[in-house]
Amino acid sequence: MEIVITGDSFTAPDYTIYKIRTFLRDGFKEEDIWKPMPTYTCWPIQLSKHLQFPVINLGTGGAGNFGICKRATDHIVKNPKNIKLCIVALSDWRRKEHTDFSRGGNYSEENHFDVQDIDKKYKKKSKANLIDNTLRSIYELQTICKQFDIPCVVFQMLEPLGMSPYRLKHLWKKFLIEVFDNPYFEMIDKKYIIGWPFFQELNGYTFISKYLFVNKKRYCVGDFIQVENGELVSFFDTHPNQEGHNLIFNFINKELKKFELI
Repeated sequence: MEIVITGDSFTAPDYTIYKIRTFLRDGFKEEDIWKPMPTYTCWPIQLSKHLQFPVINLGTGGAGNFGICKRATDHIVKNPKNIKLCIVALSDWRRKEHTDFSRGGNYSEENHFDVQDIDKKYKKKSKANLIDNTLRSIYELQTICKQFDIPCVVFQMLEPLGMSPYRLKHLWKKFLIEVFDNPYFEMIDKKYIIGWPFFQELNGYTFISKYLFVNKKRYCVGDFIQVENGELVSFFDTHPNQEGHNLIFNFINKELKKFELI
């Protein structure tokens, strides 16, 4: 028997690079720079060792919630008798993926639109692109798991719309109304969902805001500072460091005990 875990780079077993962006003084200019990062014992590996069950880690850097749930769904359908438990760590709801997504993810700046787009370019499509995509993916994965009597534990790892949505409160309120009114909202089984419905305004929570960011300088990879061409470059990487992965492991292990799944 095995445990299936799916998520983005906060879950992926091979997140060993980080990206910083330079901001130059001669106007606003971005330049991506990739640097090596230490390899940590990620939380799915810790859970596997603790429970003494093999873990299939489907976490992929840059993955959106469609891809996160789809990878788990496809694996379960192909191996239903071998799976004891499924754990889903949801990502940013703005990440759009398509049916032809690859194992390496299908994420880019072009399909990671900001909350402003609810009222602009994606106004008519915002419901399908942002809300339906995540809620439907959760529901479909839960349905598959129920068919094979597999508990499906779901939690929101990252903030649904990034860390600073409140700068556009009128759009944020509109988005929350769409979430609450979405038909999938009531169809989702709440039994094994942690922090539902994920938004503080709806009395939910995300892992990153409630736990990881309580002391982000302790739990996150942190600041990388260097000088290039006389310019100071600084970037705070919010991905979990080793203590961060330990925190996630302890969190999910505690929740599994509450659900009486271990």
